[in-house]
Amino acid sequence: ASVSDPTDSLSASTSVSITVAALNAPAISAPGSGSLSENGSLTFSSGDSNAISIMDAAAGSNADSLTLSASDGTLTLASSNGLSFTNGTNGSSSFTVSGTVTNLNAALNGLVYQPTALYSGSDSLSVSVTDPGDTLSASTSVALTVTALSAPAISVPGSPALTGNGSPAFSGGNGSALSYTDSTAGAHSDSLSQSVSQGTMALGSAAGLSFTTGTNGSATFTASSPVASVNSAINVVTSPGDALSSSTNASLTVNALAAPAITAPGTAPETENISLVFSSGNSSAISVIDAAAGSNSDSLSLSVSSGRLTLGPTTGSSFTTGTNGSPSSTPTGMIANLNAALSRLTSAPTTGYTGADDRLSNSSSVALTVNAASPQVIAAPATGSMSENRSPVFSTGNDHAVSFANAAAGASSDSLTLPVAHGMLTLASITGLSFTTDTNGSASFTVSGSAANLNAALNGLIDKPRAMHVESDSLSLSGSDRGDSLSAATTVVYTVTALSAPAIVAPPSGTLDQNRSLVFSTSNGNPISFKGSAAGSGSNSLTMSVMHGTITLASTTGLSFNTGLNGSASFTVTGTAANLNAALSGMVYTPTRNFSGLDSLAMQVSDPNGRSALTNVALRVNVIAPTLTAPTTGTVPQNGTLTFSKRAIKIADVNASTDIEQVVLTATHGNLRLGSTIGITFVSGANNSASMTISGTLTSLNAWLNGLRFTPTTDFNGSGTISIKYTDAKNGLSVSTNIAVTIGTSHASFGPPIQAASHQPTVVSPASQSTPSTVGGTVTSPNLSGTLPADDLARWDRFMAAMGRS
Repeated sequence: ASVSDPTDSLSASTSVSITVAALNAPAISAPGSGSLSENGSLTFSSGDSNAISIMDAAAGSNADSLTLSASDGTLTLASSNGLSFTNGTNGSSSFTVSGTVTNLNAALNGLVYQPTALYSGSDSLSVSVTDPGDTLSASTSVALTVTALSAPAISVPGSPALTGNGSPAFSGGNGSALSYTDSTAGAHSDSLSQSVSQGTMALGSAAGLSFTTGTNGSATFTASSPVASVNSAINVVTSPGDALSSSTNASLTVNALAAPAITAPGTAPETENISLVFSSGNSSAISVIDAAAGSNSDSLSLSVSSGRLTLGPTTGSSFTTGTNGSPSSTPTGMIANLNAALSRLTSAPTTGYTGADDRLSNSSSVALTVNAASPQVIAAPATGSMSENRSPVFSTGNDHAVSFANAAAGASSDSLTLPVAHGMLTLASITGLSFTTDTNGSASFTVSGSAANLNAALNGLIDKPRAMHVESDSLSLSGSDRGDSLSAATTVVYTVTALSAPAIVAPPSGTLDQNRSLVFSTSNGNPISFKGSAAGSGSNSLTMSVMHGTITLASTTGLSFNTGLNGSASFTVTGTAANLNAALSGMVYTPTRNFSGLDSLAMQVSDPNGRSALTNVALRVNVIAPTLTAPTTGTVPQNGTLTFSKRAIKIADVNASTDIEQVVLTATHGNLRLGSTIGITFVSGANNSASMTISGTLTSLNAWLNGLRFTPTTDFNGSGTISIKYTDAKNGLSVSTNIAVTIGTSHASFGPPIQAASHQPTVVSPASQSTPSTVGGTVTSPNLSGTLPADDLARWDRFMAAMGRS
């Protein structure tokens, strides 16, 4: 490295010696050899002390490349996390994969070598690793030995003997056991082939076996399974896993058998259209005996001249002619299966047939006599009644029972059809029943079952009429016995009585004062309530509205608002009749602030059936005009002062609240001074002037007027006037008065008070109020009285002023 200064041409230089050290090549740790059995596998892992691993100190977090290959088998890494295959795939004979040393070692710890199927001999596992960053590599190989497996073996008896049509069992218990060994099979499936020239063979167990040719119980078949499953009967065995096999033969001797026999009753009676069951329970059992049959199938022929025959369970039997339930048939099967079918053999005569019949020909016959049957019976009330939207219940508990009887039915299934003209039918129970048309809870259905189950379903039958249907309805019942085609029918006609429409009971009108509330309640003599016989416990809808105010329900328990809110001008609420009435009892109407005039409370109620009712309550909100109380006259000495105190002037206005109101004060021949100016607003004029307009709350205005003083013009004698006008800013109502003042007398006094009102025709006076007055030289006060000489009146005025009185 060198540096120079162009300014002074001075420079300097130096050098650093660098030594590049060689990197260590990667290394592979692996066993020298490994061995395994034919068709087995070998796992290389640290747990088996034959682990394969790689080392590359120079790799760091960079990827190395690993190549694995085998000649006669496949290789499967234990993990492929963080690896990428650049050649081949995991589980093949050769592949190349790249990844960090950590991920490669994780994949090698559990590497599995699987030789080619049936291969035995030598193989080699080649391992090589390359670091792409420094091109250094390493490789090694593992010598593999695959050992061949031994062939399977079969053990059989010499020459077992059996009786004709018998079935010898090859087992250890009778010294004729067949067995099979294959030490190399493991859990893999072996193949077993068996055949006989005269007869069939059935394995002791087919569990875990699969048949590739033939079936169990045939003359020839091949089955495959692990060795444990095939050790029940053996002829020829082959092991597909290692292609090794063995075979042997067993000679069998078959002896002659005895002939079969039939046991049956000589005669049997039956009823017309009723089936007869041959069973041990009624001493008419039929059975077949064949000691020589063993597990072989026998053939049984059955026939009847007038009717049909139905065997009981036919499991394990097949019909070579006819079908089960036909006049004649030939079932075949083992003796046990035939006897199971005969244990519930049923003879059903032709519908309506009575007389003699001959049955069951095949070396035995049964003479049958068919007697006439009795018809079905349906019991039901002829008429009934119910209210609209109510559901009548037919049961023994309310003397409206419906029942079904069929003496000939027994345990067999009968059919019952129920339609209703204007509603839906619901059975009390469907246990043991099956619906051939529609479903329970529909207008019409057909159901079948035993007489006992049908009666259980009918006891509590519910007929739910169509909503709001009135007038008449009918329920029809018809039953039939599919066994004898006999039937019965009846009809129940009942009247449906209409329910009354809902109604709202409310006063025709209501009156209240401005800025007041009206409560609708029993105690106030103006309750509102909802009535409806059809409401029940269902949800009813109530809509309420006013034009100039709000409505507040007394309670919202159990209610839900569909529109609006409680305490608003309009809302719709739903709930039961009980909850709605609780909400209406104490409902409050509050008019809009300062509103006066006419309003209307509109109400509509609808019951669950869609019927509704409307009503209105006419509301009148009366105006309460302001009032002004003041004396009518006053007297003041020349150059004196007339003070209005102790509520001499008072304004009353129920609509004022905290609103800002206005007072206009004027005087002739003098000035006016307010009792207080705290918080006062002068709209015009000024304090201690002949005219002023002031504004403030009603409370403030009354405080300012309390102590109002009138001072006449200097040296003026004669008559003056004080005018007072109050205006409610919200509703524009006003009230005014004039006080006539005489100026020039020797002392101050007031005339009688008056209460001035606005334009309202009626003026309500407050309670009597005394004001000072003078007659000659006598002064009368609300609280003080006495007689003074005329020359002492000046001192009296000063005394009264000191006492706060005028």
